[in-house]
Amino acid sequence: MKQTNKEKIIRTFVAISLPGEIISFLKNIQDEIKRKGINASFARPETMHITLKFIGNTLQHDIETIVEMMRKTAKSHKPFLLSAGEIGIFPSKKKPRIIWAGIKGNVNRLENIQCDLETNFDLAGFKKEKKNFSPHITLARLRKLQNRFTVIQLIDDFKDNVSKPFKCTSIDLFQSELKPSGASHTKLFSVYL
Repeated sequence: MKQTNKEKIIRTFVAISLPGEIISFLKNIQDEIKRKGINASFARPETMHITLKFIGNTLQHDIETIVEMMRKTAKSHKPFLLSAGEIGIFPSKKKPRIIWAGIKGNVNRLENIQCDLETNFDLAGFKKEKKNFSPHITLARLRKLQNRFTVIQLIDDFKDNVSKPFKCTSIDLFQSELKPSGASHTKLFSVYL
């Protein structure tokens, strides 16, 4: 991963894209959270996804290797069903910072893909993720410390709120650009399961 002169560096990650009906479902949850008066920066619906592997700064010439590791991973997996729903917070109820939607359904299949992807990237010389995989979809980042009881009540309000199942058929490589208006994501490649 040695940089050549003036080689472009982009910020990348591998994720599962979400279909329109799931994004609409999550947008409705965001609208309910806003109505509760939570002071937060909300993820733009078009940027919602399930992150499998955050790569970060990536040299242009490493894209081919990344796609090859994605193909190697996808080869041993088939499409499967997931649902989005219920909400939670990171890092804890005492110090809520991020509101997220959980993942239901064939989560073990999702975890297997992520584990294989992490192993393949590690073998290719990419930095291994230190944190355990916690599949979720980020909905909002709290701007300041909220009344934690309001946030806890919010979690309880959405505990039975689960989307219809959606089929995961690919893993996707995204470029992420950080802008004052928020992150912008561009899909670079899709590799089908």
